[in-house]
Amino acid sequence: MQSHERQSQEGHLAGIVRRLVGAGEASEERRLVDAERLAQRLASFPEYNPNPVVETDLDGNVTYLNPAAQELLGIKYEASGSHPLAGNLGPLLGRLMREGSGVLSREVDLQGAVFDQKIVYIPEALVIRIYSHEVTHLKASEQAMRVAGDEVRQMAQEHELLGEIGRIISSSLDIDDVYAAFGEKLRSLIQFNRLAISLVNLDDNTFTNAYVLGDVVPGRERGDVASLEGTITNEAVLSRRARVIQGDLKDLEQHYPNLIDYPSVVLAPMIYRGELFGVLNARSSTLNAYTDRDAEMMSRVAAQITPTVANSLLYADILRAQDALARSNDDLEQFAYAASHDLQEPLRTVTSYMGLIRDRYGDKLDDTAREFIDFAVDGAERMRLLIDDLLEYSRVEMRGSSFEPVDCSRLAETVLGDLEQAILQCSATVECSSLPVVNGDAAQLARLLQNLISNALKFRDQEQPRVRVWAELQSQEWVFAVQDNGIGIAPEYHQNVFGMFTRLHSRSRYEGTGIGLALCGKIAQRHGGRIWVDSEVGKGSTFRFTIPAAE
Repeated sequence: MQSHERQSQEGHLAGIVRRLVGAGEASEERRLVDAERLAQRLASFPEYNPNPVVETDLDGNVTYLNPAAQELLGIKYEASGSHPLAGNLGPLLGRLMREGSGVLSREVDLQGAVFDQKIVYIPEALVIRIYSHEVTHLKASEQAMRVAGDEVRQMAQEHELLGEIGRIISSSLDIDDVYAAFGEKLRSLIQFNRLAISLVNLDDNTFTNAYVLGDVVPGRERGDVASLEGTITNEAVLSRRARVIQGDLKDLEQHYPNLIDYPSVVLAPMIYRGELFGVLNARSSTLNAYTDRDAEMMSRVAAQITPTVANSLLYADILRAQDALARSNDDLEQFAYAASHDLQEPLRTVTSYMGLIRDRYGDKLDDTAREFIDFAVDGAERMRLLIDDLLEYSRVEMRGSSFEPVDCSRLAETVLGDLEQAILQCSATVECSSLPVVNGDAAQLARLLQNLISNALKFRDQEQPRVRVWAELQSQEWVFAVQDNGIGIAPEYHQNVFGMFTRLHSRSRYEGTGIGLALCGKIAQRHGGRIWVDSEVGKGSTFRFTIPAAE
């Protein structure tokens, strides 16, 4: 039957070709021969097609299978039989019949293989021809590409979110500002009902929640201290790696007696410079909410925020230390002021009575006794000067006046007027250039200039003293300079000379309390500046100090 049908198809195709060829310049006989050959080639094509080809009549009964279709099932064709590639044609046949011609497409699964089909209605032969092409590997590749594409898109989204979290973390030095935006952004990456950053104290095996977002849990809120013993948080501490811990609450409670009621937890340790100091943990009320990928993401987020949290803790420690130091300095200044003030009265008493002894009984004392009295009075006077300097040093911060515009040229004139006798006594020459107006404490700035000029007059050799005073604007500050041609200072003492009670020479050679330059440094510091010296022994010194330029 199949041979007979093939002959009918060849005759039918020949008729089609004859109509297509039509009239032309070639002879009628020649056209008929060519048409017959083309018809035979077209009709025989399914026979040699490497892909399955099936033909049915208009009722869907199989009338032809090419060798590839027969081989697919391992059977020989039987007339009016069926074939899986020609199944369920009913709706398609009705559509093709209504349209009178055309091609329809569909996919068919057969024995684990996927075939793409083109279904063609040939009205001249009243047959349906089905061309099938296996696309199993193509479909698998497409599916793999879709999965890979989904993974790539997910990874891109995760990287974008991680980048946004990184920007949030680095956007502020205030850790509370970081926390405010960090948690909500992390929720876009990992879903949770509660998020916490727990700071761990391994010395007493406890943790403190520094940050909490989400559900309220009494005893586990921000600032609350809890034991690590019997908690899931301790798993990250012990393993020092990200973990996913989830399951039935009853089973979890057997392993973690201090469990809070969440069946799913993902957590990651926070390790800074090799030291574990905290745990980042997210909890969900959904069973089996997290995967290993969530643990990986949590680990990456923990690595991002760890330096910021660690630095905030260090910064908080520094602030506490600074506050403690400031309180200590205030206490010391108050003590120095009180002690210096209280010492003046007994010192005046000693000086007064020593003077009375010398005046009333001087004629009855021998030279040695009078020398002892002179030593005592001299010592008391030096003590008075020391106490006065200590009082002045302590008053720089405690009793300083508010800042106001100070004309330093007029200020220098006043200082030089106060030092007129000292200048005349040593035949010194003092040159003062025009000085700027700055914001400051006029009395303290006068004391600063007076101390530096007085030292320039005091620490001299046999040469006539020459002193220059000037100021230069550099960036946003004025640099004042006091230069002399005195004895100079060795480089190794350039820093030490500004310390309290620092003396580089004996009191018998150069008098003083050793507080003058320390007082200068204190005043410069209060005005937001600094002080230093450039000097060589025998070549004089240049003392410089800075004052911020007035706006």
